[in-house]
Amino acid sequence: MKIQILFVYLILVLLLTTFENCRYSSTQNSPIQNKSVENGTPLNFDNSGGQPYDGKPFYNSDEQCSDGTIISSRILLNNDKAFLVRNHCKDIQPELISNDNFKVNTLAASNNINFNGVTYQKELGPLQIPLLTPFYTQLTGTLNFNTGAKVYIVDLFETSIETIAFLKSKNISVVCNFSAGTVETWNADYSEFPSESIGNPINSSSEKYIDIRNTQVRLIMLKRLDLARAKGCLGVDMDNMDGYGNKTGFPITPQLQIEYNSILAYAAHDRRLFAGFHNAAEIVPTLVNSYDFAYVEECFSYNECESYKAFTDNNKPTFVTEYKSLSSPLCQLAETLGISLSSHDPKLDGSFYESCSF
Repeated sequence: MKIQILFVYLILVLLLTTFENCRYSSTQNSPIQNKSVENGTPLNFDNSGGQPYDGKPFYNSDEQCSDGTIISSRILLNNDKAFLVRNHCKDIQPELISNDNFKVNTLAASNNINFNGVTYQKELGPLQIPLLTPFYTQLTGTLNFNTGAKVYIVDLFETSIETIAFLKSKNISVVCNFSAGTVETWNADYSEFPSESIGNPINSSSEKYIDIRNTQVRLIMLKRLDLARAKGCLGVDMDNMDGYGNKTGFPITPQLQIEYNSILAYAAHDRRLFAGFHNAAEIVPTLVNSYDFAYVEECFSYNECESYKAFTDNNKPTFVTEYKSLSSPLCQLAETLGISLSSHDPKLDGSFYESCSF
């Protein structure tokens, strides 16, 4: 009898141990799997990151290019055609892909495409914002939530995740602004910039140009894009991308600027963020395919709005802010050009705001 009881006891212990091991494996392995990368497999993040978010997150893989972008070959879909726009980590002139086995309509639901042994990343689709949309920009001060604008451009560092989530809950598209060509002493990452990468002051001694050739500078910009994605921004407005036309203290040529701007656009797309082109009218024709919208300061005042026609011609929103009161003729001209027009105080602190009604 005692032997039988002992046998039953051992069986129960064995069963309980097996059950406990299974329970431990279930609760412990799931988070680990969600945080691991094996053979370039995407991380299984939750869906609270970017907006809109497709469930295919930013991930690192063996295909990472030396410039910090992820996929070496990229496809741009345009209507019923597919164009190769990057090959082996190099930008190329858009090349039409023609193959009977390559069905463009089968690509719409996928971001990463394997074709003939090559992995392509599909560039982001069109930004689902009408060309004529009230927008509001505020980079300092207590944010005004009662503007009626459908697009908010806010500061990346100063705007909290909670604020961005609140705006999104009101069906407002949130674009996060940061400077990709300068550093300010109050930036949270200021200490990460090597001293040799900091150049001439821009508007004051507290904001200075940076050397966009510097590897550490580029890595910092990728971290800023990571922050934008983590905060749930729809896209990024990257300011001061026109160092080639300013006294930066560094030999920045238009071609170097184009290369740098292209890398940041691709890096934004890797993170499923829409990329905003800020000023730099002279290089619009080269970069319009890489960027999803334009943000322009005072192009009406400087008679430069025609330079951004390439964006509106491609049904890409162009947001123009003027630092003066608006008039009916000016709003009519903006509507004719397909430009969203608002007026702000130059400090972008919310103290003054007008928007054309479309």
